[in-house]
Amino acid sequence: MPVTLEDCADDAAAAVRALGIESVITIGYSMGGPISMFFAQRHADLVNGMVLQATALEWSGTRKEKNRMRFIGPMSHLVGRPRVLRWFMKRTLPRGHETRRYMSWIIAENRRNDPWMIAEAGKAIARFDARGFAPTLNVPASYVLTLRDTLVLPHKQHALASAVKAQIVELDGDHMAPIVMPREFAAATRQAVNLVVAAIQQR
Repeated sequence: MPVTLEDCADDAAAAVRALGIESVITIGYSMGGPISMFFAQRHADLVNGMVLQATALEWSGTRKEKNRMRFIGPMSHLVGRPRVLRWFMKRTLPRGHETRRYMSWIIAENRRNDPWMIAEAGKAIARFDARGFAPTLNVPASYVLTLRDTLVLPHKQHALASAVKAQIVELDGDHMAPIVMPREFAAATRQAVNLVVAAIQQR
């Protein structure tokens, strides 16, 4: 069976219920954004608010984007190879960067994944389009917007933030911000969560 983001959202909701948690604020980075939105749509009783980060309403709105997304699955498979991933991380992370000490662990964790599943996840992202339902998600939302992102362009991030009426927290980084600038990313995430908590308390 193909990987679907709806199944991912349902799995997350099942875990929340199994843990006896009554309600959550979802946080979704990149692919996690669509999963958070499906979670809120399909399990509204569990969701008090959303924090979306470096994600989009859709990834295939133009012909150029559709062509690019066709390569996401194969590229995900390629980057998943240990040698390629090590090269990519060395090229991305400057010498002496604190995340470099975790490189071997990251590569080992990545090797645990099924290459076919990684490719299928890429295809699921390519199919995603929330333009029809995102404006109906009636929960407080905030958005961590990565200003130098070349994978999810800022104008696409703004479109999603506008659709869900999210308060925006800007982060001067690209799509690798959680790895390249973890302290700044954590601070932006904390600020975004606090904005949602404040909005919930005002309801």
